Amino acid sequence: MKRIKVKIGIIGYLPFEFNRKLIKNWKSDIFEIVDDIEEYHFTNHSDTFSWGYSDRILNMELPQIFDGELFIGITYVPIEDNFYARRLESNRIVLSYFEMY
Repeated sequence: MKRIKVKIGIIGYLPFEFNRKLIKNWKSDIFEIVDDIEEYHFTNHSDTFSWGYSDRILNMELPQIFDGELFIGITYVPIEDNFYARRLESNRIVLSYFEMY
């Protein structure tokens, strides 16, 4: 059975312990984590005060081309409409831990 190749990225600062090695070495019959877990920091664009990251900013700033079939971005900043997850273009998803920590 073919496993889905997943690229993971950290967006901004996470105020809690995120064990990259544990995530990177996770064993699954369904997916595999590819490449290193990279960090993304947005300094050139900002959104209105009603949320931290809009879909527009995330679509612009996160890589559209990556090794793998799915990109999962993890952040502690609120995302549009204060959702915990947003689906973006090009097989990308952003998960927010805002107000869950």
